[in-house]
Amino acid sequence: MNILKGKSLFCHRLGNELLKQGVEVTDDESKRVDISLNVIRLTHQNSRIKVLRLDGIYHNSAQDYESKNRRIKESLHKADAVVYQSRYSRNLCDAFIGAATVPNTVIPNGSDPSFYEKKVHHPSQKEVLAFAKWRPHKRLHDTISSFMAADVRESSLFVFGETTLCNKYENIYFRGQRSQDMLAVYLQSADCVLHLCAYDACPNSVVESLVAGTPVITSNIGGAPELLKMVGLSDCICDLDPEYDYKPIDLYNLPPINHEIVAQKIRQVISSPPTFDPSPLYIENIAKRYLRFFEGLLK
Repeated sequence: MNILKGKSLFCHRLGNELLKQGVEVTDDESKRVDISLNVIRLTHQNSRIKVLRLDGIYHNSAQDYESKNRRIKESLHKADAVVYQSRYSRNLCDAFIGAATVPNTVIPNGSDPSFYEKKVHHPSQKEVLAFAKWRPHKRLHDTISSFMAADVRESSLFVFGETTLCNKYENIYFRGQRSQDMLAVYLQSADCVLHLCAYDACPNSVVESLVAGTPVITSNIGGAPELLKMVGLSDCICDLDPEYDYKPIDLYNLPPINHEIVAQKIRQVISSPPTFDPSPLYIENIAKRYLRFFEGLLK
């Protein structure tokens, strides 16, 4: 079995976990293997079965999305099996590059709960976190406005990730790009995380937050609501966006959202912290799902 080597933290974690579960894993592309796991595009040639892992797909009407999707579509037609990161991801891919005609399944990303052990941070007040690669549809300004509208006494919003904003807001702190370890320290002790982005196939920020034990407040569109339902946090899904018809959308010019809906949820989560079970997203359990799918392909 060949796991793609690269920057993907999830793929590294998946490969390490499969090793623990007795699977031979290699990143040597010249080695002949039974199965290769290819992220977004097929890149491995020396495998008997080529599995394609898909998340989102280009659907921004302001871009030439058909051209951007062409190589992904070619990979889909050549793949022997497909793993989608969410049902939303599968629906999106079906609409823009066509439905898979080979065995396929939905398996979300996962994270390692041990990574969040012994991360010590003792905040003196209530803390809300938001972290992302802040493109327009990630809704940073809406995140800030929602936090300000919540007006929770003795609370702060910490924003991680590169932005052009500066600390001109009271109780809002822009931390920029920080290490995964530093983020984990804040994440484990936060009262909640805001992820208001729409049309995200399987946001790793949501996966990491939930595995760290921190509740997430999110939009009703995309893969994030599926993650919250999986762990028992359906009540943290905010009805912010109209139902999506899987047609091209002006992704960087989304309509405004109702900040008070989010603000009310922030107040609720902070005053009465919800309980939930993140174990379905533990990398150990996600690896087991991959292994069952792979074993079925080999039979």
